[in-house]
Amino acid sequence: VCSSDLQSRATRPTLPSEMISGPTLRHEGNAPRRGSIAIDCRLHPLGTYLQEMLKSIESQWLRLIENSLDYLREDKNLRTVTYRFTLLKSGFIENLRGDDQNQEYSLSSELCRQAIASTAPFGVWSEEMMLELGESDKVTISFKYQ
Repeated sequence: VCSSDLQSRATRPTLPSEMISGPTLRHEGNAPRRGSIAIDCRLHPLGTYLQEMLKSIESQWLRLIENSLDYLREDKNLRTVTYRFTLLKSGFIENLRGDDQNQEYSLSSELCRQAIASTAPFGVWSEEMMLELGESDKVTISFKYQ
């Protein structure tokens, strides 16, 4: 390749970073682009099921918070509350428990527990979900108070 051929080639076109769309992973390092991950899992039956389940839990949690605002304002220990449970193929839940033993005695923790327990059962799994997950699945949900 002669030098005149190199000079006549155009530089490779690039898109400005503002035009790039898609999920970005939250990264705490020195990466120049930071953000939160965006996930849309409606393309799979499990994703649709989980989105609906989480939406109903979140809606119930927000209703419970709204009805308890006066009491929550007095709680100075608002933080992240995490609960784990086993989701059965019938949509019912088992073994609902908090990660932190001390959190079970606070109002903020109790509202999270009630949000999960009062919205179950979540619906029977499809055949495809049963083939993929079996009889049950472990679920962990974290609620963040601000």
